[in-house]
Amino acid sequence: MNEYNQELETLYNGSKLDAKTFADFKERLTFHSEGKGVYWHYTSDALFVVQSRSLINGLMPDYSDNKCIHDHENCETYYSMDSFVEMLGSDGEYLEHYELNDFDTPFLEMTESDQWDCLDTVGKLTISGWEERWEYVNAHFTKEAAQRFIDRKKHDYRSGMRIYVHSQYYAWEFNAIKNAIMNGDLVFKEKAND
Repeated sequence: MNEYNQELETLYNGSKLDAKTFADFKERLTFHSEGKGVYWHYTSDALFVVQSRSLINGLMPDYSDNKCIHDHENCETYYSMDSFVEMLGSDGEYLEHYELNDFDTPFLEMTESDQWDCLDTVGKLTISGWEERWEYVNAHFTKEAAQRFIDRKKHDYRSGMRIYVHSQYYAWEFNAIKNAIMNGDLVFKEKAND
């Protein structure tokens, strides 16, 4: 089977449907439905769904397992205490800026729980909850086609994208067409010259 390649003449790169690109598609479809590709996604009835990551901010911290820190002055959001501490650096300038040196225990020596409580008292910052959602973008017969779409469009989805595999076990029309392609009942036919 051909490896994913952005330069290859194939349907997932937008090439025309002809005998060569159809044969390549059939080979990749078979790999993901009956071949070793099944071991990657654990279903012979796979549909490769591209999803985009969406972050929902502003939730009450008590109602979310995730907390983030909004810095109003710099218009930055930190989705973990580690990323906020990394931004603080080691020179102490930002500790002074956020008035984090005004506590009995130095901020960087506090437990994470105490750090969250401490940041909740800083007027320049807001602590809120956040959740992550993965939203449907489109679907593909093969993993390579889904990956190619992500490579081409990831600049439009800055929070991230992924390939999620849906089982099409009860999608009888989808499976009938897919199986007809793989077993040769549905074949590519050259167009007659007009």
